[in-house]
Order: sequence, then structure tokens, then C-alpha cells
Amino acid sequence: MMNLRVLINLILILASLTGCRTKSQVSVYYKFVPRGANLVDTINLTIYDNKQSFISKRTILCDSTFIDNRIFCQSDSLICSVKYKRIRNGNWIISFSNKWSLFFEILNDKLYPVEIFPDSIYIIPTELKIVSDDTIPNRIMRIGGTKLYGFGVHNSKLYLPENNITYWFHPDFGVIAMTSPSLNFVRNDFSSYVTKKYDQK
Repeated sequence: MMNLRVLINLILILASLTGCRTKSQVSVYYKFVPRGANLVDTINLTIYDNKQSFISKRTILCDSTFIDNRIFCQSDSLICSVKYKRIRNGNWIISFSNKWSLFFEILNDKLYPVEIFPDSIYIIPTELKIVSDDTIPNRIMRIGGTKLYGFGVHNSKLYLPENNITYWFHPDFGVIAMTSPSLNFVRNDFSSYVTKKYDQK
């Protein structure tokens, strides 16, 4: 019987070879607005001046393949760009150096460490001190019944820095929030999504 890891890698290869049906690129902009220290309780409240907000850019290349800019650093350059593909089964993969790697696996409900920038800059799921080559535990936050997965960005596969920014991933939206000891930000469209879920209760 085929090893599950081998099967996943095969799926990633096939997904990366799939041609685009969309011929023109489309850019979408998302506003990240500041929130309070407790993101769960203040996600629907604008408690800071909106001048502190920032805009991210998503370039949709084709179908479910896109590039996010201005999230990990405020630039449109390649060094600040991450290329994603959302596969039909709900998994997410990331491209680096022309190689696709599994980032989020819906079956096991977790993130994987993935290299995203040169000089060994990795996405590392939070609350992790030593990373093996296998799956790892994630930090999870729930807002209004919606599950978010936390990760950090660091230049090592061995440990996470303390007091760093935690980025929060949602399988339908991508990166939708970031938290730090000083200030938190949440994407406006996700805030509206959560507000609607609260109102439906």
C-alpha cells in the first residue's frame, strides 16, 4: 500500500503541474486593522485609529494559485512575496525555489514547517521548540467557533524566537491576523465574517 507521505508528495507534484484556466491576473487588497490585546474579545471593535492599519496585496495568478505581499514585510518585492496554491481537497501548498511544499493539511488538521524566503527563512507553527521532518503540533485559537492556526517566521528549523509575531491562518482565507505583545491586527473581511457568525447565533 502506498505510503501516505509519498501519496501527498505525488498530489503536490500533480497540483503544481496543473495548468491555469484564468488567463489574466487579478489583484485584491485586504485591510488589516488594529485590535486589542485579547483578539477574541475585540475582533469586532475598532479601538485604535485606523491610521495604524495597513494593506496587503493578493495577486491571483489562476484558479486557486495566488501570491500574497505586504504581510511578512511591507513591500511588493519578491523577498516579501509568498506563493500559495489551495488544492481542491482543502490542503494548502507553498512554492519556494520552484518547489511546492505542503503547508496546511486538512486531514491531519495541522500546519507544516515550510521554507518561504532565501537564507533559510521558514514558516514554523507556534509553540514548537524542536522541529523534526514529520508533522508537528500547532497552536490553535478559536473565534466564534472558527478555528485559526498560529505560526511564526524564523531563520531556523530548530527553535522559535520569544515575543515574536504570531500569524494566524484560516483554511478558507489564508493569513487573517497577526498578534504580538504590543499590537494585534485582523483582516477586515475576516472580521466581518466572524461578526456575521456571531449575529447568527
